[in-house]
Parts: sequence; C-alpha cells; structure tokens
Amino acid sequence: MDIISYVYSELRKFNRQIIIDGSFGNADFDNVIGTYPRLVAFVDSYRIRKSFLTRQTIIDVEYKNRSLDYNHVYEVYDDRSIDRALRLTLTRYDETMIIVASDQNILRKMFNRETLTNVSTEFPYLKGAGTNRVVPLRFGGRSFVYVEAKLLYHVPVSKLKEQEEIVNKEVIRIAKMLFEPGMPKEVKALLTHNYLCDLATYDPNYLKSTITFNPDSHGAYGALISHVCVCHGYADAYRRILNQGSVTCETIRGVHKAGGENHAWNLVRLDDGNYYHVDVTFDDQYKTIYNFFMKDDAFMRRDRSWNESEFPKASGMRNALLIARSYIRLNRMKLLGRGIKPSILNADEY
Repeated sequence: MDIISYVYSELRKFNRQIIIDGSFGNADFDNVIGTYPRLVAFVDSYRIRKSFLTRQTIIDVEYKNRSLDYNHVYEVYDDRSIDRALRLTLTRYDETMIIVASDQNILRKMFNRETLTNVSTEFPYLKGAGTNRVVPLRFGGRSFVYVEAKLLYHVPVSKLKEQEEIVNKEVIRIAKMLFEPGMPKEVKALLTHNYLCDLATYDPNYLKSTITFNPDSHGAYGALISHVCVCHGYADAYRRILNQGSVTCETIRGVHKAGGENHAWNLVRLDDGNYYHVDVTFDDQYKTIYNFFMKDDAFMRRDRSWNESEFPKASGMRNALLIARSYIRLNRMKLLGRGIKPSILNADEY
C-alpha cells in the first residue's frame, strides 16, 4: 500500500495518531486530502512531528463529524454528480447535506431554482435548500469549497420516514401477491400496471384551475396508501413494485407536449434485453386501457419530450401485451388463488 492510501485508510478509521516510517510533511498530507477531498468533512486539524528516537513521522489528528457516514459526503463537479448527490440525500430525508464542491460556480448551480425544481418533481416533499456554512479550501494543488447545506421539507422528517416504512412494507406485500417464481417480466409489468389502475385515482385537486399542493400525491404513498395521486405517484409506485420483483424499471421525468406540463412515466427492461415505455397515468381512464403500455421512443415522441441522453433507448419490437395476456389466460385460476382480483387480470377479456 502506498503512503497516500495508508494515511487515507487511517484517517477513515479516525485514528488520532498516525505513525509513518520515514519522512512525511505538510505537502504530503495536502496530497492525501487533494486525492480524497471528502476527508475535509472529517479532519478538523492536524499536526506533524518527528520522533528523533525512532526516526518516524507522527501525525496527530483531531476530527469532527464522527457520526457522519463517509458515503453521505458528496464530491460534486458536474451536472450528473449534482443530481446524484441531491437524490441520494433526499432518498434518506436527510436535513443536512455535506458537500465538497470543485468551485463556487458548481455550488451556485446546485442550489439554484432550476436544479431544485427539477429534483422536486421526484421528491415533492422538498421545500427548499440553503447553505449554512461555506469554506474555501486548497489541498494538493486543488481548490475546493466545503459546504454544509440545510434541506427543508414540507412535512416533518419523522412523518416522511414513517410513511416510507409503510410504503416499503406495502410494496413487498403487493409484489408477493402479484408475482410468482418464473413469471415473465412482461406479465409482472402488466399485472403491476393493472393493479395501480385498479387501485389509484388521479388526484382531482390537480384538475382544478386553483391547485392546493399535496406532496403525498406525488409519491408512492399517494398511489398505494391514500389511493389518490398524480403522475409522479403512479410512476414511483410502478417503479418500486417492479424493482421489488427484480424487474429493471426507472422513472422518466419529462414534458407532456399537449399541455406543456411536467410529466412522469416509466422505462422497463424486458426479457429480450430491450427497454419499453409505460405510462400508467394515461392508461388509468374510466377503465384500464393500454395506449401507453410497452411503447418505443418513436411512439412516445409524438406527445412527450424528455432528455433522451439520460436514459436507455427504447426500440424493442416485443408484443409484451400479447405475451402477458397469454400467460394470464393459461394461469388464470392459479393467479386468482393468489388473491389477485379478477379486474386486475381483466377477466372479462378472456
């Protein structure tokens, strides 16, 4: 192990005295921090001294933020790292966010209105964010900005964490009911699609000219527990249930061209290795329809727009609806025996 890696590992252990055989100076310590910038969140001060008896170098270190998880400190330097840091922090409902930014411009971009608006579509409980402490630093020839940011939520964090626990339990219950070993992904995707259409209703409050903001409607809690949600609620619930069933599914945040409004739907990877679009919101009509079930990019571009560079291409030709319906037709009695309602199986079609 080289000397930089060794000192890094000792700092990660919060060792207050690091002993090195040989020479090690302030410039060397700076190189350690410059190589691993997140350490600035933990190293409060240090002093390097020599032992003339043993000819060793001794580093005395004082620490801060000992209870902070190293993996919850984020180094941000571009749009992708900004997005990742915010989403991971918000997923845990943290009220404090520790950041090591490459410069002030990145910091300003991270907390501007556009960035926070974009991320709030997936995390509607976020009310705002601001910086409590900003400290410019320079180590190993690199400049950094150490930031302690405060995240504000519309509801108490304790309630959010309680709701998250409820949702997680419900997702496990639903997946256990809907899915069985060996079930094709096409079937899992269809059953989840039908389950949500049967369970949830689009929040009528958001169809009015004057909207009263309801954060619950923007997440899986609204879809699965309150049974009232908007597009983000449908998409979040759909993603969670399929992920629980070992199906790759992610949420796309884009725009519905007709109304020029923000919209969310899903991208699902099937057994053929290709991705397909699913928009449960638009398929939940007076009855369950399939106008937006397993569609390719070309179809969705007709009235949707999204940052296509951020997502896998959807160009598969698989007739997922036919495959899923055939499976359900052959296994209908067994699926009913699992507690799945006839309306979810679309029993009237068979």
